[in-house]
Amino acid sequence: MNLLSLFQRHRLVRQGLSCGKQRRRPTVAEWRQWLETGAGWRLALVATACAAICLLCLARASGPGGWMAALMEAALVFAGSLLVLPFLCPEFASRNSRILLIYLVILIHLGAARGVVLFREETGMWVHLVPAAFAPMMLSVLLGPVAGIFGAVSGTLLAAVAIGERFEVVASAGLFVGLMAVICTRRVRKRQNIIRAGLFCGAAAMVCALAFGMTGDVPAAEAFRFAAWAAAAGLLTGFIVNAILPAFEWLFDITIDVTWLEMADLNHPLLQEMATRAPGTYHHSLVVANLAEAAAAAIGANSLQCRVVCLFHDIGKLVKPEYFVENIGSGENPHDELSPSMSALIVTSHVKEGVDLALKHKLNSHIVDAILEHHGTTLVSYFYARARQQQRDALEGVRILQMREDDVPEVQESTFRYPGPKPRSRETAILMLADAVEGASRSLEKPTPQRIEELVDSIARKRIADGQLDECPISLSEVQAVAEKLAANLKTMMHGRIAYPKDEDERSGEKDRGRRGPDQSSASLPVAPQKTAPAA
Repeated sequence: MNLLSLFQRHRLVRQGLSCGKQRRRPTVAEWRQWLETGAGWRLALVATACAAICLLCLARASGPGGWMAALMEAALVFAGSLLVLPFLCPEFASRNSRILLIYLVILIHLGAARGVVLFREETGMWVHLVPAAFAPMMLSVLLGPVAGIFGAVSGTLLAAVAIGERFEVVASAGLFVGLMAVICTRRVRKRQNIIRAGLFCGAAAMVCALAFGMTGDVPAAEAFRFAAWAAAAGLLTGFIVNAILPAFEWLFDITIDVTWLEMADLNHPLLQEMATRAPGTYHHSLVVANLAEAAAAAIGANSLQCRVVCLFHDIGKLVKPEYFVENIGSGENPHDELSPSMSALIVTSHVKEGVDLALKHKLNSHIVDAILEHHGTTLVSYFYARARQQQRDALEGVRILQMREDDVPEVQESTFRYPGPKPRSRETAILMLADAVEGASRSLEKPTPQRIEELVDSIARKRIADGQLDECPISLSEVQAVAEKLAANLKTMMHGRIAYPKDEDERSGEKDRGRRGPDQSSASLPVAPQKTAPAA
C-alpha cells in the first residue's frame, strides 16, 4: 500500500467510515509473471539447459569421433526434445517454470548417469546401474504420464549419449525401465506407491541385466551380482524421488494427488472451527465435496483437487455465520433488519473473508483461487429482486403523492453481483455448479427425479448464458456430463424413505389420543413462524 492510500484509510477510520480492517489479498508480482511467460527468459533458459547438457555429454569417456561427435549427438537429441515438447505437453511449453522443471530433472538424471561411469569395469555390466527411472518417475508424478514418457525418452537418449559406451544397451534397457516407471506412477495416491514403483523398476532393471548378461560373454555370477545391484538402484531411486518430491512441489508450486489427499483431512483447524461455529456451512461443504468429486471424475478432471477446494470454499462464512441461510435456525432472520444492498454486501463479503483466512492459514494457492472464483460474477438474485420490489413500491408511493420519481434511487445490478473473477479452471467450474445445485435443491418441496433434473439443467444453462464459464477450459459436452452426474447423485441423496409399519401398541395409543384430543403439554407451546433467508 502506498503512502497516499495509507493516509486516506486513516482519514476514513477517523470519520467512522471505515473499520480499519485490511484483508489479505492474493497478489502476483509483475516480474514473476514476466519470468513465467517472457520469451527472452525462455530463450535464456533453453540456451542454459542446452549448454549444461552438452557439457555433461562432453565429459563422457572417449568414443568414436571424440568430443565433436558427443557435441553433435547431444545437440540433436536436445533439439528434437524441444521440437516435440509443444506437441506432447502444450500446457507446459508456454510456461518457463515448467520448462525449467523438465530440464532440471533431466540434468539431474544425466548427472547420476555420469556418476555411474565411476564404476566402469571391463565386462560392461556397469551400465545397468544407471538410474533410468529417475526422470520419468519424477515428471510422471509431478506433471502427469505424458511428461513422464517425454522424460523417459529424452532422458534415456541423452544418458546414452553422455555415457558414450554400449549405446544400444543403455537406450533399450533405459526405455524399458523408464516406461515401467511411468506405468507404475500414473496414479499415485499414497507415498508408499512411489516406493512400490521403485521396486518394480528395480525388478525391470534386474531382468534387463540378466537378459543382456546371459546373451553376452559374461560369467553367470557376475551377471547375477550386477542384476542385484540394478534392482537395488531402482529401489533406491524410488526412495530418493519420494524424499525430494516435497521440495520440487514447493519450488514449482505443484500439488500432486498425495498432497491433495493429505489436505483433505477434516481435522484441519479451519474445518474444525466451521463444524463448531457454522455447522450448516460445514455440512453444505461436505455435500458439495462429494458431488463435485464424482462430477470431476466423470470428465477426467482432478477429483481430489475438487474435493479439497470444496471443503474450504466457504470458510469466509466463519466471520458472520449467522447471516447465511444454512446456519439460520427457527429464530429471527438478521436480514429482516437490513436493507437489500447491505445484506448483499454481507453475503458477497464471504469471498474476501475466505481469501483472508486462506492466506492467513497458508492454504494452497489453488484453494485461494477456488474461493475467489466459485461464485464468479453471479447475481445475488434474492436481494436484487427484493431491492427491485422496494423500488417499485417507492415509485408507486411517489406517484400517489405526486412527487418527483427521480428522487427514488436506481437499483444498480452491479451492487448485487459478486466481484469475481470467473472460474478459470475446470475444477472451479465444477465447484460453481455443484455449490449452486446443492443450495437450490434444498428449496425443492417435493424433490422428484424430474424436478431435480430440471433444476440442475436450469442452473447449468443460466451459468452458461450469464457467461460464467467463458474463461475456463471446459466444453459444453463436459458441462452436460457434469450436470448429468450432479443430477444422478442428487437423486440418490434426496430419495424418499418408506414408512415403517407400526405395531399394535402404537396404533392403539394413537386411537386413544385421538379420542382424548391433542396433548395439552404440546398444545400449550406456541409454534414460532419459520423465516427463510437466501442461499449465498
